[in-house]
Amino acid sequence: MTSTQDDLEGDAERGAESELWLAAEPGPAPDALAGRVAYWEGLERAFLAHAPAGLRWGALPTARPPAPHARSERWLPLELLRDEVAYLLEEWFGPALAALEVDLATSSLGRARSWLDARAQLPSLGEGRLPSQLLRRCERAETAQALLFELFAAPRLGRGLTRHPDSLRTAAALATASGRPLRAWDAGCASGESTWALARALVEAGAREVEVLGTSPWPLELLMAERCTFPHDPERSRAFQEAAAAARRGAGALRVHFARGDLLQGTPAGSFDLICCHGLLGGAISGASELRRALAHLAGALRAGGVLSIQDTFRDDVQREVLSCVREALGWPEPHPGVFLRSEG
Repeated sequence: MTSTQDDLEGDAERGAESELWLAAEPGPAPDALAGRVAYWEGLERAFLAHAPAGLRWGALPTARPPAPHARSERWLPLELLRDEVAYLLEEWFGPALAALEVDLATSSLGRARSWLDARAQLPSLGEGRLPSQLLRRCERAETAQALLFELFAAPRLGRGLTRHPDSLRTAAALATASGRPLRAWDAGCASGESTWALARALVEAGAREVEVLGTSPWPLELLMAERCTFPHDPERSRAFQEAAAAARRGAGALRVHFARGDLLQGTPAGSFDLICCHGLLGGAISGASELRRALAHLAGALRAGGVLSIQDTFRDDVQREVLSCVREALGWPEPHPGVFLRSEG
C-alpha cells in the first residue's frame, strides 16, 4: 500500500463524506432500521428520565470508576448496541468488511466499557450522543461508511500530528547528524498522522533524502493513512493534508508510504536509521513477554548508530513503566527521555 502526491492533492479537494471507498450493498431495509431506532429511543427515554444528570452528560470517561459504567449498562446495554451496529454495517458493506478483516471488537465501540466510553469516541454524534443517533447514521451508505471509519479512528489518535514534539525534534536531529539518506519507521502508525509528523520533523531537521514507512496491522487504518483523509471528519482531514503538504514542500526527496505490519509478528524488510514507537508499548502491546518480543523486533530493525523513540501520550504511569523496561533490556544511552541511541559498534 502506498500514498502518492496526486492521491493526496485529489483528496484535499473532495469532501470527506462525498465518496464511497467501499463497495456498498443494498443496505438494511428501511422498516427494519426504523424499528431498531424506535426500540433504542424507548430505552433512551427511560435513561434520560431516571439516570443522574452527571451520568447522562458526563466528561471524558477515563477517570470514571466502575459504578457509572454499570449504571449506564442497565439502561443502554452496549453488547446489544454492538450487535445492532455490526448487523447494519454488514448489510451495507458485507463483502468489503470481510476483505478488510474488519472486526468491531477492535474498534472504539468494541473496546468501550459502556455507552459512556463509546460516546466519547464518537464526536460526530454531537451533544446528544445517544445510541439511536448512531443507528440513524446507517440510513445512507455514505454516513454508514463514515461511521465505520470513525469507529477505527478514535479522537485520541488525532493528536498524531502534534504528539511528542520535543522527542520528535531530538530524535530527528540525532538521526540527521550523519548527513546520509535516511530510512525511518513509524511502528504502529494508526491512521497515518504520526507518520507524516515524523517525516516533517526529519525534513525540518535538515534531512534531504528521506523514506518514511508507517505500519499498522489494520487495513481500515491504512486506507485512511494512504489517502490522508477521514471520511467522518473533514476538518481533521484538512489538517492532515496540510501537514503532509508542508512536509513535501520542505523536502528534497521524500517518500512516505504505508504497509501492513504487526510489531509482535516481526518487522519490515531492511533496517532503519530512526524508529518511532509511540502510544503502542504499554497499550496495545503490554505484558512482560509481549514487551520483550516487541523490543527485540525494534532493536533488531535499527541500524548501528540509529535512534529509537518510545513514547506514550495516554498515561504517565504506563510510560514510566515501559521506559523502565526498555532501559533495563537495552542499556542504550538516552539523550532525551524515551529517545535511545544504538552504539556504532
